[in-house]
Amino acid sequence: MNHTSKAKHHEILQAYVRIFVLVAIITSFIIFKPSYLENINHTIILSIFSLFAILHIHSVFHQKFSFFQRRTSAIITDLALTIYTMYTLNLEAIILYPLVVWIILGNGVRFGTKYLYIALCVAIVFLSIAITYNTTWLLYPGILISLIIGLFAISFLTLSTIKNLHTLNSTLEEKVSNRVEELKYEYLHDSLTGLFNRFSLEQDLRNDPFGGLMVIDIDSFRNINELYGMHTGNEILKEIGGYLQNFFDKKDFHLYRIYGDVFAAKSKLHYIDHDLYESVVQDLLLYIDTITINSKEMNTSLNVDITIGLSLEEEDALNKAEMALSFAKANMKKFIAYSKMIDTSHTIHQLLQCKDEIKEAIHENNFIPVFQPIVNRDQTIIKYEALIRMRKYTDGKEELVSPYFFLETAIKTKQYETLTIIMIEKSFKIMQELGKSFSLNLSFNDLINENVLKALKTNIAHYNIGHQLTLEILESENIEDYQVINNFIKEFKTFGVEIAIDDFGSGFSNFTHVFELEPDILKIDGSLIKNIDKDQKSYEFVKSIVGLAHTLGIKTLAEFVSSKEIFDITYTLGVDYFQGYYFSEPISHTLVHEQNQFPASQDF
Repeated sequence: MNHTSKAKHHEILQAYVRIFVLVAIITSFIIFKPSYLENINHTIILSIFSLFAILHIHSVFHQKFSFFQRRTSAIITDLALTIYTMYTLNLEAIILYPLVVWIILGNGVRFGTKYLYIALCVAIVFLSIAITYNTTWLLYPGILISLIIGLFAISFLTLSTIKNLHTLNSTLEEKVSNRVEELKYEYLHDSLTGLFNRFSLEQDLRNDPFGGLMVIDIDSFRNINELYGMHTGNEILKEIGGYLQNFFDKKDFHLYRIYGDVFAAKSKLHYIDHDLYESVVQDLLLYIDTITINSKEMNTSLNVDITIGLSLEEEDALNKAEMALSFAKANMKKFIAYSKMIDTSHTIHQLLQCKDEIKEAIHENNFIPVFQPIVNRDQTIIKYEALIRMRKYTDGKEELVSPYFFLETAIKTKQYETLTIIMIEKSFKIMQELGKSFSLNLSFNDLINENVLKALKTNIAHYNIGHQLTLEILESENIEDYQVINNFIKEFKTFGVEIAIDDFGSGFSNFTHVFELEPDILKIDGSLIKNIDKDQKSYEFVKSIVGLAHTLGIKTLAEFVSSKEIFDITYTLGVDYFQGYYFSEPISHTLVHEQNQFPASQDF
C-alpha cells in the first residue's frame, strides 16, 4: 500500500470513528442529561457536526478538496465537538480530555508532525475559549492550567517519537516500494536476457489485442546446447537477444522472450499494419543473415537461422502465431502468416477427444485382436495375422474400429506402447489355446522399446509357442539403425520365431540392408499389389522383388489381394503366400476356431 492509499485508509477509518464518537456522545446526552437536547441550540450544533461527519466521509471517498484541506477541517471539527461537549458538561466532562489528547497525537502519528502542531494549536485555542466562557471551569484555575500544560507536555514529549516513527515508516515504505518494483520487474522480464517475458506479452495482448504479433524461433538451437553445453547456449541466447533487441528498437517494436529459444515481437502501434509487418519480417530475415555469433567457449564463429510465425488476427494472436510457426517449421518455410487453412485447434480438439476414448477403451478392456487368414498357393490357410481393433458400443450394437482412426493418436499421446503390449498378451493367449500359427506387426520403435521386448520374451517363454510366431517388422524410413534389427532378428530366431519384412517396396526400401537381414519372408507392400492388374510399373516391380527374393531363398507374401484377377497375376509371378479380402476379411478368434478343418502348414 503506497503513502497516498494508506493516508486515504486512515482518513476513512477516522471518519467512521468520528461518526461512532458522535453517536456515543448523543447517546450519553440522551441517557445522562436529556435536558441538554431540549436546548435548540445544542440540537442544531450536534446536527451540524453530524452533517459534517457524513460530508467528510463523502469527500474522503471521492477525494474532494486537497488532503491538507480535508485533514485540517477534520481536526478543527473533531476538537470543536469534543471541547464544546466539555464546555457544556462542566467539570465532569474532564473525562473527555484523553479524547482531546488522542486527536492531537493520532493526527501526528498517522499524518505527520505538521498535523500534530495544527491539532495542538486548535486544541489550545478551543480549550481557552471554552474555559473563558464557562464560569464553572474558572473556579478551578489549577485544573485549567494543568490541562493546557499537559497538552503541550504530551505533544512535545512524543514529538521525537513521532518523527522517528515517520522516518522509519518512510524508510520501510521506500524499501517495500523498491522490492515491489523489483518483483514486478522479475515477473515481467526474462531472467536470462532481461527482455520482456511471456507474462508481459500476455498482459500487453490483453490491454492491446489489435497490434499483430510475430513469433521467432532460433532453428536447431538444441544442437548448440548439446554441442557446447547449456552455459554456452545461454550466453549465445543472450547475444542473439541483444541483436534482436537492437533490431526491433529501431522498428518501434516490443521484444519478448517467451520460452527457450523462442522470441516474440509486437508493434507499439495500436492497430494492425499489414505492410509494416511484411516489411519488418523481410528486413529481419536479411538482418539475421548478417549476424555472426562469437562465444568465448567456441573455437569458431556461428551463424543462426530463424523461422517466423505471424498472426495479424484481432483475437488469440499468440496461439495463432505459434500455430503459424509450427506449420512453417513442419513445412521447412522461413515464414508463414496464420490463416484458417493452417489452424490446428480443431485437430487438437479431436486428438484430445480420441485420447480419452483410447484411455477409456483400455480401462474397459475394449482393445481386442482380430485375425486375417494367410493362405498358400493351394489357398489353404496356414497362418493368421493378428490385427488390433477398438471395440465400441453404439445403441447397444458392437462396432470394431479400425486402427486407422486411433493408432496415430495413440502414438502422439504415448498410449501406443500399452496397445502393443495388450495385443501381444491377448494374441499369444488366444493362439496358444487354438494351436494356430500367427503373426504380429512391430515397428522399429517397438524393437528398441524395452517394455515391448520384455512382453514378447515373457509370453514366448510362458506359452512356449515361438515356433507358431512370425514377427512382421515394418520396413520404412523410420529405421535408423539396421544393426539393431539384425541383433533383434538373431536373438528371436533362437526362440523359433520367423521374421517377415512388412510393407517391402513401399518407397523407402534399402534392398542391400534388407537382404543382409536374411528374413524368412518379404511381405510386398499393398500399394503395389492392389494396382498390379492395372499398373504395368507395379507389375514389373513385384516381378523383380519375387525373382530376387527367390534367388536368395526368401519367401514372398502379397497382401491386399482383393480379387481373383490380382490373385491370378501374383500366383503366376510366383508369390508364395497371399492375404486379402478375396480370401477373408479379419475375423474374431471364435471364427478362427471354427476353421479347424483347414490344415496348418509348419513350413511358413
